[in-house]
Amino acid sequence: MDWPKTPGRDSRHSSAFDISWPYRDHHMMDFLAHATGNAIVDEYALPAELAAKRRRRGHLHTPYPQINWRHPAAHPGWRYTRSERRALRAATIHWPASRQDLAAYANRDVLEAEWDTRFTGNGPEHAGAAALVWREPNAVAAAFTSAKSARHSRLWKTDFLDAHNARLDIDAVLARIVTTAHRLWRTHADTHLHLGATDTTTWTALLAAVDHLTDYARALNGRADLLLAYREVLRLENVDDAAIRIEFGLPLDDTTPLNRTALDMDLNVELTALASQLARSALFDEQDVAVQSSG
Repeated sequence: MDWPKTPGRDSRHSSAFDISWPYRDHHMMDFLAHATGNAIVDEYALPAELAAKRRRRGHLHTPYPQINWRHPAAHPGWRYTRSERRALRAATIHWPASRQDLAAYANRDVLEAEWDTRFTGNGPEHAGAAALVWREPNAVAAAFTSAKSARHSRLWKTDFLDAHNARLDIDAVLARIVTTAHRLWRTHADTHLHLGATDTTTWTALLAAVDHLTDYARALNGRADLLLAYREVLRLENVDDAAIRIEFGLPLDDTTPLNRTALDMDLNVELTALASQLARSALFDEQDVAVQSSG
């Protein structure tokens, strides 16, 4: 497994070294842990009958946690047969959190060797430690940074995206990335003495999904974010025309009254055009999810 080249970084494009990458190893481990969540089920790994049963019971895309013996009756497992519970546990996403966890996999020897190339001694014990060793969980951590960035943008916190059907279902995209990455990694982990890439076509598609999410976040935090900030300044009553001219790069020696309404309309036109691009991006991803679900 020759990716990531540098642990703790987004290494999708190994030929480029992003000197401005702001995160350290512990951040990447946290990101993987947060992205994976608690007991996410890979719905596509379930038998068709069980997947249909979960859909009927409203359990689709809900976690399947470890049983809490203090409150066993509340556990969803009692609604399934023993074989179904076994299938649910097998489809639950877990990344190895320590070197000791690697003993549970058929490809233990290779996994331990890969782990040892990253860490001295036994290494950390952390739910997201795998992000520093293998390319698949590292891609999940990188995707989480993009999802986080998108949600922190100005435009995301307004209703503008909803009005133009441009709000990407980030949770669904991230869940798809997590499940696909884990499925690829499990193929490597569960195949004795397996080396190298598992499925280059699926890996390429996974990177495309992460890139798609990254591009969406960049669009929200780029020109769109700037336009929204301009619009907010423009609509402040206590900001004089001179300050507006400075913000918009207009001539300061122009003595004619500033037409704020016209400027506001121009901003809305450009924002709407950007929202239309984002809407096409969101629609493309929804179609991609629908195709994978039907497959």
